Amino acid sequence: MAKNENPLAKYEKTTEAVEQLSAEAQELYHAKIDAIRSMNEDLRQQYDEMLDTAEVQFKETLDFYYALGNKLSSIETSNEETYGPAPIDKLVAAWSIGESLIYKCLDFAQQYTQSEFDALREIGISWTHTTTLLAIHDKTVREELQQRVGQENLSTRELGKLVKDMNTANQRPANSPGRAYQQPRTIAAGLDQMTTVCEKWERQNASVWAGEDDSVLASLEAMPTEEYGDQIAEKLDQVIITMERLAALATANASRGNRIRETVNAALDPQADDEEDNSTETTETTDEMQEATSVARRALRRARRNQ
Repeated sequence: MAKNENPLAKYEKTTEAVEQLSAEAQELYHAKIDAIRSMNEDLRQQYDEMLDTAEVQFKETLDFYYALGNKLSSIETSNEETYGPAPIDKLVAAWSIGESLIYKCLDFAQQYTQSEFDALREIGISWTHTTTLLAIHDKTVREELQQRVGQENLSTRELGKLVKDMNTANQRPANSPGRAYQQPRTIAAGLDQMTTVCEKWERQNASVWAGEDDSVLASLEAMPTEEYGDQIAEKLDQVIITMERLAALATANASRGNRIRETVNAALDPQADDEEDNSTETTETTDEMQEATSVARRALRRARRNQ
């Protein structure tokens, strides 16, 4: 690189050009340049490729948005050594198309597998239809709506009304956190759901959060102490609070499940020895509940300290 060559020159405007912008446009421009300046060389190369892709492909096609989403997903899941910290936030700040598109494309690629994307494209659904469908997290419901769009030639407005009506029908009370979850159709399906969700959490924990080498906690342990900051401390406290709350809930659910299992056993095998001494099991169950209560209380105290 020549001594006076500026790697940011192709992104920068002249002083005169900046002064002609509105105050809001100037603020956005400076935020963009600051974000690009904070990127390392590898992330800046990915940023340039994204801009090139946007220029050569038709933005009306789903292929563009899905390809962009897959690139963003790859960047998001890379280790910090490749693109530096918070690469998606930097791309959002730098790309003039805006954070809405960035996050929608990322959500698109993460919600649709390649085969599901191919099926969506076969129906001939537009990008505006797709962004409306992304609000539906139940794949079965989403696929039904996709088919209706193709069969009934629904406009984006008509699809949006359907989605809004569904969300309103499933809406929880105002003081209930999170989106409404549909109850499983059968108890057996509900038990399968509990196992599936917990196993998914376990896999995520083992491979991403708490494993060896590049996991979140391993990286945090290996981080130089001078890089710790208030943000890291605050987020770590929130993780601890959440994990303690989950531990309490999991312990309570396991204990409750054990008690229900005894009832099931008695119903399935009424000839079982009624004289069996259950004192040890009762003591163990009581100990589990006490531990769950203790963990929950510690989580509550920590939450109050951090408020």
